[in-house]
Order: sequence, then C-alpha cells, then structure tokens
Amino acid sequence: MEIFGNKNVTEKISCMLNSGRLSHSFLLYGEKGLGKKTLAKYIAMKLLCSNEKSPCGECFHCRNIINNTHPDVIWAEHSGKTNSIASDTVRKICNDVSIKPNYTKKIFIFGDADIMNSTAQNILLKSVEEPPEYAYYIFTSKAKDTFLPTILSRVVSINVTECSDKECINALSSMNYTQEQIYEAIGCFHGNIGNCIDYLNKGELYTSVEIVKQFNSSILNRDEYELLKVFTQLNGNKDLTKKTLSIIDKHIRDVIAVKISCNTPAGCYFEGAKLLAQRLSIQSCQNMHLDIYNALNDIDSNVNINLIIASLCGNIITNV
Repeated sequence: MEIFGNKNVTEKISCMLNSGRLSHSFLLYGEKGLGKKTLAKYIAMKLLCSNEKSPCGECFHCRNIINNTHPDVIWAEHSGKTNSIASDTVRKICNDVSIKPNYTKKIFIFGDADIMNSTAQNILLKSVEEPPEYAYYIFTSKAKDTFLPTILSRVVSINVTECSDKECINALSSMNYTQEQIYEAIGCFHGNIGNCIDYLNKGELYTSVEIVKQFNSSILNRDEYELLKVFTQLNGNKDLTKKTLSIIDKHIRDVIAVKISCNTPAGCYFEGAKLLAQRLSIQSCQNMHLDIYNALNDIDSNVNINLIIASLCGNIITNV
C-alpha cells in the first residue's frame, strides 16, 4: 500500500512504534477525501505485519487488511437513518474487546465517527481508558470537536492534510487518468486525492463543481430566478446540498482572496472567483459566508430544505 503525502503521520507512527511507546488510541481528522481510512489501514498493517520492514503489503496480515478481511481488524458498522455508529454497535464492540485476538493484536476502526453521539462515546470511554494490551482503537473524523473531551484526552490526535500537487499527480497517474483529466481535477480540488477521484468519476463532486460554475454566472448576472434553478439540481438531497454549500463557501473565500491579492485558491473555480471579485465587495462576501453558515445550521436543524434555499438565494442576491 502506497501512502501519498502525510509523511508527518507515517513518521509519527513509526517513531512511536520503534520507541515502544505506541498509543492504543488514535484520532485521524481532516476533511473528506484525504485518505484517513487508508491511513487507518496503514496503522493496522504496521501493528500486525509479520515482516521486519512493515508494512510490507504482501504478508497474510497486510493483504487481508487491504481487502478488509482480517479477523482481528474490526470496522464499526454504521446504521440507522443518520448512518451513524449506534450505541448498540458500541456495546457489541466493548464486549468483543474482552475476547482475545486470533493473532497478536486486535484493532477496532471507527470510520467517519463524526456523528457518533455522546451516549455511544460514553459507553466506549472505559474501553478506551483501560484497553487490554492487545487492543487498539482508530477513529477517523472530519473534525476533533465532534468528540467528548474525555475521549480526546485519551487519544493521539493527528491532523491529516492535503498532498502536494506533485504527490496528487503521482497518485492519480497510477490510476490511469489522462494528464488533462488530472490537471482539471487538481484545479478543482488541489491535493485532495479522494475528492479528485470522485470528480473524475463523475460523482457528486462533479455535480457540485458544475453548480458552483452556474452559481458564479447567476451572481454575475444578478439573476435570483436563475440562482434558484441552479439549486433545484440538488433535488432536495440534504447531504449533497450541504456538500455543495460548503464548496460554494470556499468559492466565496477565493473571491476575498483575489480582492486582497492572495492567489492561493481553496475552492474549485478560481477563474470564476476572479470575475466575481470585480463585482462583490469584501463585506458582501462576508455576508454571503454568514448566510451559507446559517443555511447549513438550518439544514442540520431539519428546517425545510426548499425554504432554506429560497431564503438563501434572496439573501445572496441582496448582497450583490
């Protein structure tokens, strides 16, 4: 398994392992698409690999971890309408912790643990506090602040970051994308390999990027009706709407960056941001950011999504 970028993560794990002071609990946090689950597998392979130079990627343990079939690497299941890690799931894992591993270590991975509620975290706390010698826990999340302070105080938190453009090019080149496709994806999502792949495979992020471009045009034309039509493409999909609004927020950040002569893009359509910068003031951009922030909070509060979008579009056009 090749890890692109995040040398700080792999080096930190190796140093801890070599010194014999490896923590039993890790939290890998950072935005979606940065390879947090891949790094979780990397840590599991470091712990279980049977070769001196670990992870080798070829031994029984490594191959089974890569294929998600290792009996001692347990991924916490997501369930329910919110697709979260439920309290019952955590209880089963806590019971499983007391059963010794088939081999030398037992690793529990809580992927996308952002919406694991406080009840589930409290159930898990004692196991994380006092793990058996063979038990390890790895959490992945977009942010640290979704976890209770009592959990955070007992894990090693590691910030997972974007790769360099060069590392991203190398990763995407190994997947047989053309150079033209690769540079187009990096222009949108920079060093976030997962987001680049989703975009190139015409996933949800491809739709979001197209919406950002149409959003940009609607603002330039100060056309509220056109702006409403742009958002209808989301079909009331809550997750896609949140994802798209977050990308639009980065786009607005880029408009401010252009206005203060900062040419380091964070969003997916920097050329469009340059055009908007000619029309919008910094205050207008700040107001739009606040409107988007409020819209995201309203979505999380289960306010009617069509009402949210209608209100947001009206507020945005008012700021143009």
